[in-house]
Amino acid sequence: MKKNKVYTKTGDDGNTSLISGKRVPKHDCRIKAYGSIDELNSWVGIIRSFDISKDINNELILIQRNLMTIASQLSNDSNNFLNLDIIKISNEDVLLLEQSIDNMTEELPDLKNFVIPGGHDTSPTSLGQLIGGSVVIGIGVVILLVI
Repeated sequence: MKKNKVYTKTGDDGNTSLISGKRVPKHDCRIKAYGSIDELNSWVGIIRSFDISKDINNELILIQRNLMTIASQLSNDSNNFLNLDIIKISNEDVLLLEQSIDNMTEELPDLKNFVIPGGHDTSPTSLGQLIGGSVVIGIGVVILLVI
């Protein structure tokens, strides 16, 4: 079996390609947004490596799949999805995510003050929450400027 390289050297000039083949700067808001999604997805994977319940693990896997779907949507600059079989995030996906957040939040004690991250095995969740906020902002920028 032929091994694929993890680099293409086509981005050395500071540009990268969208699914359509269109070249855009690596600082493009779309690229930044799905780069943040990739980073968040990695942190969710780290969180899954801890001793968590099977139900939470399954919810996090679903969240990771949805993050991959959102990233693929962002990398497509065509309204017709170029006849590719790209799954789109649905309203049901959003509702399931909101329900997951609500379920996990119910298990948390009431916050009485700010929490300083670190020194505990839940620290990756704090970083994931921070990156998640950046993802939401990044996707909002893409929606406002591009879509």
